[in-house]
Amino acid sequence: MNTTSPEQSRSPVLESMLEDWTDEEDENPVFKLADVDGHTLRLLLAFMYGFDVTPNADALKQHGLALLEAAHKFDVADLADKLDRQLCAVDVEERSLLRVLKAVDRVGATRTKHALINHITHFMGSIKGQILIKEMTESSDTHDRQLASEIAGSGRALRNGPTGQLSGRYGNTFAAESPRLAELARLAAKLKDLLEGEKFTDVIFEAGDGTKIAAHRNIVTLWSPVVESTLDNLSVEHDDTPVFKLGDVDAHTMRLLLTFMYGADVTLGAKALKQHGLALFEAAQKYDIADLAENVDRQLSAMNVEERSLLRVLKAVDRAGARRTKQALFYRITHYMDNFKGKRLVKEMIESSDPHDRQLANELVAIVWPSSY
Repeated sequence: MNTTSPEQSRSPVLESMLEDWTDEEDENPVFKLADVDGHTLRLLLAFMYGFDVTPNADALKQHGLALLEAAHKFDVADLADKLDRQLCAVDVEERSLLRVLKAVDRVGATRTKHALINHITHFMGSIKGQILIKEMTESSDTHDRQLASEIAGSGRALRNGPTGQLSGRYGNTFAAESPRLAELARLAAKLKDLLEGEKFTDVIFEAGDGTKIAAHRNIVTLWSPVVESTLDNLSVEHDDTPVFKLGDVDAHTMRLLLTFMYGADVTLGAKALKQHGLALFEAAQKYDIADLAENVDRQLSAMNVEERSLLRVLKAVDRAGARRTKQALFYRITHYMDNFKGKRLVKEMIESSDPHDRQLANELVAIVWPSSY
């Protein structure tokens, strides 16, 4: 007769400890989880007895990490994997990102770690973000230094391996002292004044709605080989200023493109990112402004997308080629796919007449249920 209890069958660690238990006068063994609080213990046992443990957003922030650590400690693999998918969709405050990253890294939550690194790289386009990573790189804590290297590598900022010489918006700024950072900041301010003052301009950019901004060919062609090639082949009348028409780009996106080309940090707020982020990425891709495309892709990957909009946004970023954002959205969608509603939604995508829906559904299935379909 098989007397294995549900908690034993879900946790090999618990099973091993209970097998080594020596009964005294038929007393029930007491399994002490000294570092696990009561709420986490209840959730752990609820999962072992077959209940769906899907905390809401607030509960996930309060108890998710503790539950993941307990699942990891007692080798409750299915629960650890499930929580890893849920936690990677949690919106973590900027000030807590590094603390939470270190915690999830220690328990081996690879999905959540990857999502958090995506979030952190969102802030690395600013001087503040670069100084923060520089401090981690020079930290006496080896764990800090290791994570700094991984974050820098994710943002393609690592250049010279263990020396910690990192580059950001303005080149090898991590190798420079603070006066050099201040100098770069002053240069950016001067370039901004140059764009806004329209002095010595020799090209005009025109958005789809007719909005025009005067610029300098020697600056804009440094960033975009597409713009350079077009201007080289543009025939204009003598003494006329060439007009570069961005027919499918709106005025706001055009201003952001030029702002970046003139050295400013293009870090959009949450609302602006939702409204203009994808259009800016598509424009950066179209005109081959690689640094801006990568910058915006990092920002989009950290964007908090509503559950009802996830699939629509996923299709849009996939078409635009934002690989980092696509991967981040995949991780977030898997958070909702442990329930019947989620599985049914993906099944409908698989059976859709839209080949793009079917392709994305198959990619999702390969992540979540490798052998289910």
